[in-house]
Amino acid sequence: MRWSNRVSSKWDFLREDLIMVTTPVRTQMTLYAHGYEVRSVNTAWGVVKGEIVSPDGGDLAPVTQFLGVPYGVAPSGQFRFNMAISAAKWTHLPKEARKLAPACIQTQLPELSEARAFKQMSAQRFDYVHRLLPKLKYQSEDCLYMNLFVPERLENSQRESSLPVLVVVHGDEYGWNAGSPYNGSILASHGQIVVVTLNYRLGVFGFLGRCEFSSCSGNSGISDLVSALTMLNVILPSFGGNPKAVTLLGWGSGASLVSLLMASPLTQPGRRLFRRAILLDGTALAPWAMAHNPQQYFGQVAENLGCLSRNRSSTFNENVDTTLRCMQDHPADNVTKAVQAIEIPTFLSGFAPIVDGQV
Repeated sequence: MRWSNRVSSKWDFLREDLIMVTTPVRTQMTLYAHGYEVRSVNTAWGVVKGEIVSPDGGDLAPVTQFLGVPYGVAPSGQFRFNMAISAAKWTHLPKEARKLAPACIQTQLPELSEARAFKQMSAQRFDYVHRLLPKLKYQSEDCLYMNLFVPERLENSQRESSLPVLVVVHGDEYGWNAGSPYNGSILASHGQIVVVTLNYRLGVFGFLGRCEFSSCSGNSGISDLVSALTMLNVILPSFGGNPKAVTLLGWGSGASLVSLLMASPLTQPGRRLFRRAILLDGTALAPWAMAHNPQQYFGQVAENLGCLSRNRSSTFNENVDTTLRCMQDHPADNVTKAVQAIEIPTFLSGFAPIVDGQV
């Protein structure tokens, strides 16, 4: 999918406003304010240590930021391409949550050469991408982390009830971006809400659809979101947040994922992980939102990695599990290169959510 070619929509301005609110236009070194006081919070997973900071936005109340809180096991090796596994508890030592985690591996970064970029995107989007890409250089498969921004309770505050929560699900084509570049401290302080940003697996690592007989799977990226929301449902009261007042906000592909979660059996009554949703510039009903021929791209990636012979990739009768194990044994860089060698039609999704009957 090549969304950089898409026409700017009326929601582009809202997405830019979100970035301006949550991310001061500074270098990576000054993206997050340096804290002067450490705050510890005891959660069901263990003690988390964050920093109290003063948001870069005038006379705003202090915010405690907890950066790089793990919510899932590193999805590498035998866990690659599979559903998320909840992070282990850290009961013996406090978790230092004062450093951003790496972004998930970016499989589909947009073109930044000005000569070519301006043929594919507006000047506004070029500026957005130009500011964002430097913050995505540090990448790893060990990327299932979230960041929490919690406004401090002031001495003269009348606040007694727990705070509403906004979970930001980033967009941008299922293949690039991360939650970490978005600093939620200003929004948390100004709105007196808990803001959560998070990373989830992208591209082939998050949406490698494959089918065997009548059974399909491959929504790993969605399972990441479910895993994060499940953990938040338990730990939010420790941070002063209300797990019964969680709103999901997504734009573009993030909005599509949020709308899919709205219909997922994993988030239905009895296991309600959020109560409201805000969708910007995206929906699961869009033609690009779902993978149209996942088995074809699965076969092409496997063939490029040498895990499937060329004369069998068109029909693909080989055992999916055997092929998948071979693909899991390859370094992540090899998998990314195998994907980049595939031609995917403009505006369509090669690696995107599929109907699997589970998620």
